[in-house]
Amino acid sequence: MKFQPKLLQSRTVQKVLKRASLYIFCVFWVLPCSSVLPQNEEMFTVWLKDPLHPDLDAQAYTVQVYCDEHGVPIRYRLPLVAQTCYDNTCKPMDVVLYWNGLGDFVNLEPVPGRPLTKTEKETRFSEEDYKLLGAILQDKRSVLKHYQLKTIGAEKDEAVDALSGATQPFLQGAVIPGAVYTTWVLWYWANGDVVEQLKAKTRQKITKTDVVRFLASEDLGKVRFALHMAIESDVTSESIFQTLKVADHNTAKLALHTLEQMNVEVPEMKLVELLGSTSEAAEWGIIDFIGNRNPGPVLLLALKKCMPDLTFIGKHKVKMILKDNLFDG
Repeated sequence: MKFQPKLLQSRTVQKVLKRASLYIFCVFWVLPCSSVLPQNEEMFTVWLKDPLHPDLDAQAYTVQVYCDEHGVPIRYRLPLVAQTCYDNTCKPMDVVLYWNGLGDFVNLEPVPGRPLTKTEKETRFSEEDYKLLGAILQDKRSVLKHYQLKTIGAEKDEAVDALSGATQPFLQGAVIPGAVYTTWVLWYWANGDVVEQLKAKTRQKITKTDVVRFLASEDLGKVRFALHMAIESDVTSESIFQTLKVADHNTAKLALHTLEQMNVEVPEMKLVELLGSTSEAAEWGIIDFIGNRNPGPVLLLALKKCMPDLTFIGKHKVKMILKDNLFDG
């Protein structure tokens, strides 16, 4: 299906603004300065390509990893000096990037005395610009992932952005006005090849005990990370089943898929008993899962009996399952 950027405009703006308030907390409370980071740290090397020159060989970068009392990574730190335009005529940015232990971007800090600037008269980023930039970089599904830098500029407009061009409508909320190049480059540094290397480092340091602990967490990011490691970690099916109580739709689907891969008998009646007590999104995932397994009369009757406790969409899904199975009991 052809990508339609205009359809993403309002969604992108809303998403970024929603995340901005969370980013404020991250910047001023979680990581205000390096002194508040855990002391249990080590260094390792990642190999990264410059997003401006992906045809060139990857270069080595040193990442600091900070671990909790269990030895599990909880924060990654990467000092970065990089260009923001193809011909190296732009002022290089000098920043420090942070990710959590799951490889999710957390925030950015400019090096003291080296603030980020906009192209118009080298105006410094304001406090609000930094907050918005942080929220933009946290958006893994940003419209920026669909474009190369050369394709997002407009005609030169000194009143907006003398180098990277006026901000196009579909980029509203996805870039800092007057700093399109900087935003694009930083988004790819924050969400590019480095992410899988950070995740690999975390997987390397996690034990079976840590996986079980993650599965019992209310942090769905940790739950999903652990589900991807569940089979190789040889955790019990019950540990995976328990995640459905806090899961959203995608997490529920992943948990149920993991159970199937483990070749264990999925307790379908137990799944029905969960309906009405899970999140709406998990409810829909569980119902879809049951409906795709050719449910018998007993299970169909149990589904019908639980309908009063379901959401509107959940009830509709059950009605369709009953209809498809010609059940009127």
